[in-house]
Amino acid sequence: MGRRQFVRVSGTAAVGSFVLNAPQSGASSRRRDAAELLLHGGIVVTMDAKRRVFRDGAIAVREGAIVDIGSSASLLARWTSSSKIDLSGFVATPGLINSHIHITGDQLLPGLRPDDSVPSEHLTKWGLPAYQHSRPEDDRAAARFVALQMLRQGSTGFIEAGTCRHPAAVLDGLADMGIRGSIGTWAGDRWPEPGFFSMTTDQALRRIHDALALPQERVQVWPDVLGTAICSDDLYQGAARLAREFNRHWTFHMSPSPSDITAYRARTGRDPLVQLDHLGVLDDRCVVGHAIHISDAEVAALNRSGATVVFSPHSALRLSSGVTVVGRHPDLKRMALGTDALSSNHVNILNAAALACNIYAEARKSYATVTAERALEWLIPGGANALGWLDRTGTLEVGKWADIAVFDVGVPVYNVANALVHSSPRAVHVFIEGKQVVHDGHVKGEQAIHKDAVEAARRVAQRSGLPLATGWPLLD
Repeated sequence: MGRRQFVRVSGTAAVGSFVLNAPQSGASSRRRDAAELLLHGGIVVTMDAKRRVFRDGAIAVREGAIVDIGSSASLLARWTSSSKIDLSGFVATPGLINSHIHITGDQLLPGLRPDDSVPSEHLTKWGLPAYQHSRPEDDRAAARFVALQMLRQGSTGFIEAGTCRHPAAVLDGLADMGIRGSIGTWAGDRWPEPGFFSMTTDQALRRIHDALALPQERVQVWPDVLGTAICSDDLYQGAARLAREFNRHWTFHMSPSPSDITAYRARTGRDPLVQLDHLGVLDDRCVVGHAIHISDAEVAALNRSGATVVFSPHSALRLSSGVTVVGRHPDLKRMALGTDALSSNHVNILNAAALACNIYAEARKSYATVTAERALEWLIPGGANALGWLDRTGTLEVGKWADIAVFDVGVPVYNVANALVHSSPRAVHVFIEGKQVVHDGHVKGEQAIHKDAVEAARRVAQRSGLPLATGWPLLD
């Protein structure tokens, strides 16, 4: 395994983070205890409340949890392990959380939609047909394919955006991938015209309830709804009730464009999120996707309720949402980041963090609006909070799951947050509860997962009539 020799900055690190050499008191003892895994020698970014960063840090893991963290010198003196990994030249962080991502349907065909396609056909022509014509085996292959990509980007957790039409197949496909997260099934009861996806409120709630009853392990089923104006007040209230009954969080899409505001004001006389707050739907279990076109009253409702908003920067830009003109994400108390689906064509969540910084630097004419540090806070502890698991992941602290991502940032580290967010880092190793799921950038069985996804894409394209190639022709 290659090592990069980074410049070691004397004293504390540069602006935006501080580096410690002193150990944390977590498992101090004169004798050397046995750890199942001992990572040492790299920069360790804890993301804890004090935002401690260890220049030459180490993490000891036992029974899937962190049992000690601090300087390499102190931990190597206190711990021994048959599984030591030298992280010299690398940066370790808590596992990343992708808080808004679709993992079936059009994710089998990344990049297919040509950029010169008609914007109004984004979903109807290029997105929905893949969902309509996917069968359980296709959703299974798609979910594994997307999970593979997320792991290789350093993500250990995710929030699927509520569009798994075959949730049992998705859960089965993810069972051996190691990644943790949530999925939801397809539920919306106010489609603008009758068709394949139409359902009543009762049918939507029954669909959600049946999915909640499926066997679940690291990946939970949430009572998600599709959201926007295609869900009724009764469906939103029913989903919120199920979230409380099953002790789950839940997510929905809202206001990626102005159309939801127009529809809600016409129907209820209120802005969308004000109406949901009036219904008692918004609370700290609620995860709102997009929320780009929101009013002052909606900002206040979100901040008062404790709901989390997830910003997917690439889809916001590619769909010409107007985020640089109207975006309010820096004004919200609880934020997370996602990569969405067809509209972004990738799952690189650190790249999304960089774009979030740059969007609001341009929008508000100050790159201090969303700093690299703030973007990492949205991404990691913010994502863990959105999942409802901040007490177990999202920071590197004693007692928490050993969900750890290790990156080669490719440059000398003078500001660790900037290096992680703005230097296009590469995930080298990833651990979930101390088990290594990414080795030197690769996942076991990845070629078979990729092959299955390609075959599923061909099947879905054939059934739906979607092309298998667009843009410049590929010559034999």
